[in-house]
Amino acid sequence: MLNNLCDFLSRAIEWTEIHDTLLCREVLLEEPYKYKKGSDERGKKWTEIAEALDKSEEVKFKVTQRGVRERMKRLQKKHLEKKKAEESASGIAVDDVTELETLIDEIIDRERLAEESRDSDGVLKKIEEDKQAAEKMRKEAMERFGETKKRSEAEGEQRRQTKRTRSGNDAVEFLKEKTEKENEFRAEELALKKQHQQQEAARQGQILALMQQQPQQTAAMMALIKILVPKKS
Repeated sequence: MLNNLCDFLSRAIEWTEIHDTLLCREVLLEEPYKYKKGSDERGKKWTEIAEALDKSEEVKFKVTQRGVRERMKRLQKKHLEKKKAEESASGIAVDDVTELETLIDEIIDRERLAEESRDSDGVLKKIEEDKQAAEKMRKEAMERFGETKKRSEAEGEQRRQTKRTRSGNDAVEFLKEKTEKENEFRAEELALKKQHQQQEAARQGQILALMQQQPQQTAAMMALIKILVPKKS
């Protein structure tokens, strides 16, 4: 801890307006605000700013990356508070400004624009990501729909095939039953016809017998008549 304190004291400088001015010039040159806060790129830019100031021949610097970053933040905060107080007091912004104030204003404006640009890029990126996600979902839905359609068509074809097979079996069964019924009908018809023929033959036999008996009966009748009727003298 003592070593850290000694290192801090050895690096501490008394910030003057010229120090702050050179810091702001270097910030505008390196533009660390172009990169996202907390990113490695932004940290690298602040390191380069600190190293460049340490090499300055105009005034002596002995700073760290964290030191210049926090100094710039304090300058911006102080500058904004001063402008707000001046505008509240007079209602009009002061026109007579120093180079340092001009540089700080420029840094604030550029930093705001960079953040807005990042936000816009973030929005555009989000929109593109949402678009790609929606497209992916639509594609997956279409693939699922295609698979479902194919499955439905296959099931439909299977049902139709089964129906055709059932229909074929029903037709065969119908023809079989029809043939059996026709055979039964023909058998019954032949039996009835045979029975009719037998009955007709029996009737004709009876008639023939009667016809054969008729002459005998006639002769008997004639003989009886002759006996019963007396002959005339």
